[in-house]
Amino acid sequence: MKKICWLIILLFLVWARPVGAIENGQTTIVNPVRSRSLWVSQDLSLLRKQYEPIGGNELKATWLLQYDVFLDKELMEEIKGFDEKQEIGLFLEISPELARKARVNYKPQRPWYKPDVVFLSGYSRSERKQLIDEMFRRFKIEFGFWPSSVGAWWIDSWSLGYMQEKYGVEIGLIVADQKTTDNYGVWGQWWGAPYKASKYNILVPGKGLTIIQWALRDPELAVGEGPEFSNYSLQANDYLERGLENYYFVNLAKKYLETTGQITVGLEVGMEGAKNLAEYARQVDWVGKKTETVTMKEFANNFKPKEEVKVGDWEMTKNARVNEKIGEEIKYDPKIVFSDYFVADNGDFLNRVLPIENEKKNYVPYWVLLWLTGLGMAIKTKKYKWWMWGSLFLGLGFGGLLRSRWQWGWWVFYGPAVKNLALVQAMITAGVLGIFYLIREKRWQWMLPLAFWINPIIKIVRVSKIEGEYLAGVLLSGFRFMGVGVKNGIRFIDQDLDSGVAMALLKFDLENYWLGMGVNFIIGITGLWLMTKLPKNWKKIKLGLIIILVLIELWQGLTGEPKAVG
Repeated sequence: MKKICWLIILLFLVWARPVGAIENGQTTIVNPVRSRSLWVSQDLSLLRKQYEPIGGNELKATWLLQYDVFLDKELMEEIKGFDEKQEIGLFLEISPELARKARVNYKPQRPWYKPDVVFLSGYSRSERKQLIDEMFRRFKIEFGFWPSSVGAWWIDSWSLGYMQEKYGVEIGLIVADQKTTDNYGVWGQWWGAPYKASKYNILVPGKGLTIIQWALRDPELAVGEGPEFSNYSLQANDYLERGLENYYFVNLAKKYLETTGQITVGLEVGMEGAKNLAEYARQVDWVGKKTETVTMKEFANNFKPKEEVKVGDWEMTKNARVNEKIGEEIKYDPKIVFSDYFVADNGDFLNRVLPIENEKKNYVPYWVLLWLTGLGMAIKTKKYKWWMWGSLFLGLGFGGLLRSRWQWGWWVFYGPAVKNLALVQAMITAGVLGIFYLIREKRWQWMLPLAFWINPIIKIVRVSKIEGEYLAGVLLSGFRFMGVGVKNGIRFIDQDLDSGVAMALLKFDLENYWLGMGVNFIIGITGLWLMTKLPKNWKKIKLGLIIILVLIELWQGLTGEPKAVG
C-alpha cells in the first residue's frame, strides 16, 4: 500500500510541475510594427488584438517599431499605453520618410520590400550611418533612451557593429534560413538556434551580439527552394497556408525547446497578424503556460552560448554546420565577410549564402616600400620638396587606389577597380615620385598637386532639364539643390528636390576613371592659370580657397568609403 501511495504522490508531482518547467525553455515574443499605410486597414484594433493575449496573461514581449510609426501619434499613444513588461525596440526597415529625414536618396518607383530599398545593406556606409542615426535619434525623443534590441529580415554586419559601438545595441533579430523566399536568400547560420555572431559576418558564430531568428524553420521539411519549403516554420501564417494546425506549432516548438532552449514567436502587426490572430492567440497562450516569456534584451543579458547544438539532423559548432542527411557541410570562417560589409548591394535578390567561395589572395603593399625609399633619398640628399609635393600628388590623385587592399575575402577598392593591384600601386608610386624628382621647374612641383582643387566642386555640380526648365547648380547633402533655373526668365533656387529628381540630375562623371581624372586635372590646371589673371589684391583669397579645396579633396581620398569589391 505504501508503494502505491508513493507512486501516486510521484505521479502527482510530475503532473503538477510548475508552469514553464515542462519544456524548460524561453520564448521571445517579437511583434514588428510597420507604418499603418502597409496594414490591411488603418484600424488600431489590429494592434490591440495582437497585444491582448500578451497583456491579458501578463506576458513579456518585444515590439520592434519601424521609423514611420514614430510619426503616427495615435499609434504611438497606443504603444506607449502597453504595460511595463513590454520592451520597445527598432525595426530597421527603410521608408521614404526616413530617407528624407536622414537626407538619403530613396530609390524611386521601386516596391518598398525590395532588398536594395528596404534594408540598410542597399545603401552606402555613409548613408547607413545617416539612416541609423536618424532612427535612434527619433527613438530617444519618443522614449528617452536608446533601444537595446533591433531587427530586420537582414542586417549587414557593418551596420550592426556601428549600432553596437555607438548606441549599445545588445541583440539583433534576422530571418531564419530560407533559400529563395520573398527575394531574400539567407543560408548558413546555426539552424534555428540563438548564437553570438562574429563581428564581421552575422551568420557566423563568434563573440559579438546575440542573434535570434524569425520564423524558425522545420529542421526536416524546410531545406528546399521557395516558400513551399520555408513555410514549414513556427509562423502561424506559414503553416496555416500549408494546411497545418496548432498541433504542428506545438510539436515544432517542443523540438526547439528541447534542443536550443529558445523559440521566437510573433506576427507582423496589421499584416500577417491581421489574418491570423486566432492562431496567434493560441500560440501565445501555449508559450505563456509552457515556457518562460522574456524580452529580447532579457534574453541577451542571460544568454550563454553553447559549444555545440543539434537540431534534428543539423549539428552546429563554432567551426561548422553539418547535415549529413542532405550532404551539407558549411565551415565557418570569421575572417570572410559578405560584400555588403563594404559597399551597397543594389541587387534585386538578397543573396547571403554560406560558404562564401572566395579564395585567399596574397597581397603585399609594395608601394609603401617604394614611398619610404623615396623618403630615404630625400633625407640623404637633404632635398625634401620634390618628395613632399610628390607625396601630396599621390594622396590627391591616387589616395583611394593606394588604400585599396585584400581584406576579409575581397579585393576592396577605395579608388578604381584594377587587376594586379599591388603592381599598379607600385608602378604609380614609383612613377609619380620619379617625375617629381626629375622636375626642375620648382613652380610645377607645387602647381601639379594644387590642380586637384577643382575636384570637390566638380563632384557636386549638376545640370539638367526638367519640365522644360534648364537647371544648373550644386547638389548638397543628398538632394539640397542650389543654383539657377532658366525658363521664361531666370530664377534662383535653394530647395530640397524629390529624391527621384535629385538622382536624375546630370553630373560630370566619366565612366573611365583615368580619363575622368585626366579631364579634371586639365580643368584644374586651367583654373589655376585663370586665377593668376585675377587682381593681385585677391591673392590671399584665392590662395586660401585653393588650400581649403585641396585639403577637402585630400581628406575625401584618404578617408572615403569603399567604392567596389571584387
